Amino acid sequence: MKKILFIFLAACFFFSCEKEAIVIPQQHAGRTVLAFFWANNNLSDNLRRNILTMMNGLTEVTDSATLLVYWDGYENSTEPNWKTPTILRYTTNGRGGINGYSKDEIEDMFSNSSTADIVEIGVVEKSYPSQISTEKQVMQTVISDMMECYPSESYGIIFGSHGSGWLPTITGTRSIGVDGVNANTAVIPNWLRSCVR
Repeated sequence: MKKILFIFLAACFFFSCEKEAIVIPQQHAGRTVLAFFWANNNLSDNLRRNILTMMNGLTEVTDSATLLVYWDGYENSTEPNWKTPTILRYTTNGRGGINGYSKDEIEDMFSNSSTADIVEIGVVEKSYPSQISTEKQVMQTVISDMMECYPSESYGIIFGSHGSGWLPTITGTRSIGVDGVNANTAVIPNWLRSCVR
């Protein structure tokens, strides 16, 4: 009997320790959209307006939904918003509010505030030191960090910046994103291009 009691207590101890070691991040219902914006170029104002358009779309969603934006804009400039690469979160409550602001407050912002002021309500989830955001390893890290910041049932992703498009070029390469200079682009691999045709 003592042997059975000992085995039972030992099993309870090991199982209770195991449960404490497992940490499962909260998974949020619905869809999370990831927007990866290389804004360290002359499209930064356009990309900021894209965030505004997506925020406007969030106000119309009837379920909770989240937009995560990776912004890599100009450094050491007079440009408004985020001087270092940053992940921002915009979450709607499904009733027109975003990030704790009510629907009425958001509508007032859209009517009376500048684009830079409106997008500034994004919650900063993570900031990075200066980096070349078109590098493969950086992109993988950032996208992984975005998903870790806000675990979700499903994801969509948007890339925003300059690009060479899908049409054949003289060099045969195609790319997306310009981080500061044309040399800093993310090359679209041939296998991916062949999947999309």
